[in-house]
Amino acid sequence: MTGVDAARVLPLLPEQLDADQRALRASILAGPRGAGPQAFPLAGADGTLEGPFGIFLHAPGVGGALSALGEGPRFAGTLDARCREIAVLTVAAACASEFEWYAHSRLARGVGLSGPEIDAVGAGRPCSDDPRELLVQDAACRLVVRERPDGDLADRVLAGSAQLGRWSSWPWWATTARSLAPGGLRRRPARAGPGHAEPPGGTSR
Repeated sequence: MTGVDAARVLPLLPEQLDADQRALRASILAGPRGAGPQAFPLAGADGTLEGPFGIFLHAPGVGGALSALGEGPRFAGTLDARCREIAVLTVAAACASEFEWYAHSRLARGVGLSGPEIDAVGAGRPCSDDPRELLVQDAACRLVVRERPDGDLADRVLAGSAQLGRWSSWPWWATTARSLAPGGLRRRPARAGPGHAEPPGGTSR
């Protein structure tokens, strides 16, 4: 995931897994990501895991830790669902992280973001009239570019901390999105967002 061509990391079929890999696969599918309605499939028809989850299986010790870390901001964080998805999509767009955009554009619709709002995030335009959501979008974008908030932005976020949650998980989103971007981990994110919120042939609307 750090500069390695994803096409060279072959997906692992269920019958190819050892005991540790099977345990990790089961924990991903049975965990909070697999509970309830699915915005996108975690596994393909052949049983291989999609996106970064399939890569986790190649090193189950590290992959299990990364899987658990990823669950924290999404399922145990303090941002409300709309703010969380705006933050994730902002980082995914800035880093041209196609899988994160693909997955979270669907999750965003599930928590109430409209197609035009999602398109606005991808284009780097203000996506909402809600000042909290605009602050999240601005903070997420600037954290990706600068990797730390400036004084004015930090003051505004801290002033709204009861609603916006802690900063601690936001750099994790930035790191994850960069690692899933086409070029692996990058120092500077791309200016443009992913080319589509849907697979080829669809739109975010």
